Amino acid sequence: MDTRQPTLSAAKLQQRARQAATMRARWRQLSEEERSRRRGALCVLCVTHGATGTPEYNIWDAMKQRCHNRRHRNYRHYGGRGITVCTRWCGPDGFENFMNDMGPRPPGMTLEREDNQRGYSPENCCWATREKQTRNRRVTVRMTFEEETLPLATWAERRGLSARTIRARLRRGASDADALSHTLRHHPTISVEERRYRRRAMAAVSQAVRSGQLVKSAHCSAPGCAQTRVQGHHHHGYDPEHWLDIVWLCAKHHYQGDTHT
Repeated sequence: MDTRQPTLSAAKLQQRARQAATMRARWRQLSEEERSRRRGALCVLCVTHGATGTPEYNIWDAMKQRCHNRRHRNYRHYGGRGITVCTRWCGPDGFENFMNDMGPRPPGMTLEREDNQRGYSPENCCWATREKQTRNRRVTVRMTFEEETLPLATWAERRGLSARTIRARLRRGASDADALSHTLRHHPTISVEERRYRRRAMAAVSQAVRSGQLVKSAHCSAPGCAQTRVQGHHHHGYDPEHWLDIVWLCAKHHYQGDTHT
């Protein structure tokens, strides 16, 4: 394994030399009083509080970095859109004030801002679970039902519905109340034997269409319907004697219950 350090290019070395020369020139331009003040500030920063490396310290440091460090990879999501850290949590006593306000981190908790449009402060921050933090993101879909606005995942748990089902209903243009309804598209429970009959019936129809025994219609059979997207439905149920007795209807008439299979 090659442990040699990578060699810097000449241009990189010249750039670093210019940066060092600039810093030295700025330092020489400072007054003696300003130099003493800055040396004292560095000494204060060097005093350890014994919490470096703890989860609370890492969370506090990461909070400041993504809000105030323009080179941080997530700066555009925080400091770039105006999210800042309050002055109480910055400076030499910032971490101590942070711990006095927030307290030790409970196991499995993370730092959470209750209002995503506001910065980090004692009034807007709390310890929260990963699940709660995920549901409080800017991209979280929120729905209003019975004068209460909650994330989609929370409504799915309350209403006993699948989050995937609710999203599909919203994509089809349903309102929040309709998307959270249990009876928007109700399918009665069927027996195992009925499921087997339905699978066999659909297989028989597919085979008949491929062999030319059954010709698929291009227009809806419902009176007065001009829809051309049609589906085949068993007109006399799933009796094996009537598997190929098909009526061609569009999804609109089928979902509205105009025809019963």
